Amino acid sequence: AEGIEAGRLQQLRAWLAISGAALCAQLLASAAWASAARAVSLCAHVPSAASYQLLGEACHVLASAATPLSLAAQGLLPVAVSQQRQRCAPGSKTAAASAASALDGGGGGERARRLVRATMGLAMAVGTLGALCVLALGCAPSLLCADVQVQAALRACAPLGALSVLLGALAQGLYGIFIGCGWLRAFLLANAASAAIALALFARVPAGGGPAALLATWRGVVLLYA
Repeated sequence: AEGIEAGRLQQLRAWLAISGAALCAQLLASAAWASAARAVSLCAHVPSAASYQLLGEACHVLASAATPLSLAAQGLLPVAVSQQRQRCAPGSKTAAASAASALDGGGGGERARRLVRATMGLAMAVGTLGALCVLALGCAPSLLCADVQVQAALRACAPLGALSVLLGALAQGLYGIFIGCGWLRAFLLANAASAAIALALFARVPAGGGPAALLATWRGVVLLYA
């Protein structure tokens, strides 16, 4: 009975740790996106703001297409890591140590490595396809808007939008790998670093900068995913 209770307590702690890490990452991303929206609203150029809204929504939807890969990694990697944990040395009992051992080698390590390679390979494929879709929209902006000025802004920002989609899809794959392997500290540090850099860039976007401010904001979005 004591063993069952201890197992349940361990599962609860793991759930709280993962949920807390995901919540912190979401709060950081929300703060960065709010700062980006503020920078665009201060550029004092309605066509730029309209193009950001249109292209931003399209990029977000396309980058989110890799979310199922993240969820699959979060569900499958812990099983491979758990199998390898049983083969770990007695002194290496943490989830991070087990995951590192699983990726380095061992009987369960090959399965974990295959899952990581498959996740990132599929994320690259999804991101590349999404980036091509954004570039196509940049070549035919009339599909999104009939206003000439907005179309010009869409064409100018499409390459940065395509890059953000590719990096966003890869970030989704890494999200699942980090959570699935239990690398929560590294996950939080990576999210905090990218959000801090993006927030600093958004804060430096000049008010009333027009199209130039819009491009500066999109560069910050790219770095948020990098």
